[in-house]
Amino acid sequence: MDLENESSNLHESHTTADQPSEKKVESTEEQYMREQQEYNIKLAEFLGDGKEITARLREVDAGGLRDFIKEFYIKTYGLKAAYLEEQESKLQELENSEKRNDWVERDIQEARARLDDTCAAEVSDIFDRLIKINASPEVIDALADALAKNTTYAEALGFNHSICHEFECYPPEDYIGRASFLNSPEYRPVSEKIINICVDRAIRDNNPSCLERIYGPLIQYNADNIPFDKLEDDFPFKPKIKNQEGLLKFFPGGNIIFLFLQAEKPKDFFARLIEQKIKLKEINYKWKPVDHINILRAIAPHVEESALSTYLKEYYNVDSLTDLTENYQAAETADETEVLPGYFVDIEGTLLLRNGSLNKKLLDLINSKADHGEQVTLFSGGSVENLSEKLRELGVPEKFLPVVSKLDYKGKTLEHVIDDTLPVYQGFRAIHNR
Repeated sequence: MDLENESSNLHESHTTADQPSEKKVESTEEQYMREQQEYNIKLAEFLGDGKEITARLREVDAGGLRDFIKEFYIKTYGLKAAYLEEQESKLQELENSEKRNDWVERDIQEARARLDDTCAAEVSDIFDRLIKINASPEVIDALADALAKNTTYAEALGFNHSICHEFECYPPEDYIGRASFLNSPEYRPVSEKIINICVDRAIRDNNPSCLERIYGPLIQYNADNIPFDKLEDDFPFKPKIKNQEGLLKFFPGGNIIFLFLQAEKPKDFFARLIEQKIKLKEINYKWKPVDHINILRAIAPHVEESALSTYLKEYYNVDSLTDLTENYQAAETADETEVLPGYFVDIEGTLLLRNGSLNKKLLDLINSKADHGEQVTLFSGGSVENLSEKLRELGVPEKFLPVVSKLDYKGKTLEHVIDDTLPVYQGFRAIHNR
């Protein structure tokens, strides 16, 4: 037996056993998630079944609302709670002072103001936390009523300034960690109430900024949830506004919000969008080309043919829905393994600006590409002869002319496309598009 080696092994084993195990270091994100979980547990305990809190909020005056919000933070918000308790203690000490002269009274007022400011932060923070734990709509409704009733204190809390954030944080995938009234249908009634409160205050103060931050996400929410084949049904969620006339005054006739407010059904809304030449991507930037085509097909019977034709020409570079559908199908079936090399540059709206002048930065770019051996093709869906002549007059180098027809590339896959219209709407694919 090798006593020396055995002794060494025993020593190593003993040393290892005596060493404390290393604690896992918590990342900032992990710490944040853990704290939020702890806060949510405390908040759920504070709310209970919601009945007592709801009843309390239904009866509060401004002072009671202030006390509720202070208690809300103290019992549910960690470090902020300790800070609030310290401020509350200082205030009580001043209020219990035997010497109540003008200086003490001033200090009491300042201490109360500091306490209110600390409680306030933003109303959206309170609603955000309630929505995250799926608090009952009754509790949220009661809080909204209390804030509406106690106007002065609600304004001190930044109601109009901040409540819009609880609509603005939509869609949920774009606002990880935030909440929105629009994320759950059960909050629609209280959402309608809060929107009406905001409308009334916006009209009173002549300040519609919060309304824009509410209605933008609201329109996208409806766009996300409208079945394309049921445009004659009601909107998924279109709040009834008590002072609709006063609200409409904030938005000009061609404004998207104005069109939404005026429309009785989705079909009316989309028809007005087409008549006003508003791009569909301004309603929902996540719609894919096939979604655009389905919407345009669905809305076609409800809009004047001339308006639809103008719209299709303006944004899709086609004369009809039939052409658009055929182009999409041709692009979808294009062989991506056979790629035509080089840069393919659109003319109207791209190299040739709408004011009739040349896009000189783009011309410099394609000159540079050509000088480095890249093939550059100018193409168009319009009259190639007229455009070729126009570009010559403007001094475009002859090496780029004549302009060729985009029809020659239908069903093809191109390496680089520079165009203000998506290639898929024009019948071809692009490996790189800008």
